[in-house]
Amino acid sequence: MVWGFYPPSGIGKYTPGAESEVGDDGKSKYELRLNTYFHSLPDEEKEKIRRKMGGEDSYSRFVSRLLWSCPSHRYSQEGANHNPTRQIEDWQVPSSLTITQPYNRYFKLGDFFGGLVAYVSKDLRDVILALEPNVHRFFPIEVTNPFDKDGEDRQFYLLIIGQYLDGFRPDLSNPDSFDQYKGYELYKSPPTKRYFGGLAISAEGIRGAHLWSELRFTGNMICMSDELKTAIDAAGLDIPRHHRMQEV
Repeated sequence: MVWGFYPPSGIGKYTPGAESEVGDDGKSKYELRLNTYFHSLPDEEKEKIRRKMGGEDSYSRFVSRLLWSCPSHRYSQEGANHNPTRQIEDWQVPSSLTITQPYNRYFKLGDFFGGLVAYVSKDLRDVILALEPNVHRFFPIEVTNPFDKDGEDRQFYLLIIGQYLDGFRPDLSNPDSFDQYKGYELYKSPPTKRYFGGLAISAEGIRGAHLWSELRFTGNMICMSDELKTAIDAAGLDIPRHHRMQEV
């Protein structure tokens, strides 16, 4: 059995508003730092980077896209051998994150939060590493949550999922659970238990993985094994609602 979820969109329990590398003036310095670095490079180096940017006109936006938990351009690149963990340099990752828009007045962070970019607690990182060491990348990040009245000091990490796998079996899935558009299998919206339950994932295709992104799905769908879900539940960790899919 395998499980999947999409991080919720909009401001919510697992998707608070946040700013990276906030300065004394309350404004983010992250994009400025990245773009200043890019414009300081020799023209030859800048041209090499531009060729990787795929038409993106802002270096900071290009880096932000690299940090997405499931980059939407993955399918047209290296295919199933694509390894996203090799794209990121340590200095490209923000060093700090400040929660600016909480879900409620006394907002506490769960063990997973974020939308396009995924952040996990140390406890969740340790559970993942116990099952899959040396697969994913975890970048330590200082998270400030001024809305947590208990002042809880917890370590968080920006997560780069280290494997894109092609386990989806449209021929064995309920056709009401997905759409097909230009070769991409699109998950029906909204992402509910009913639609997830109609998706078939091949055990051969995922090769015993515990945490991965499905190669042919657009958006930021995250998948996990039953073993990982069991370990997360046993540790009492708080992650977004997830739904069972068929393993075939």
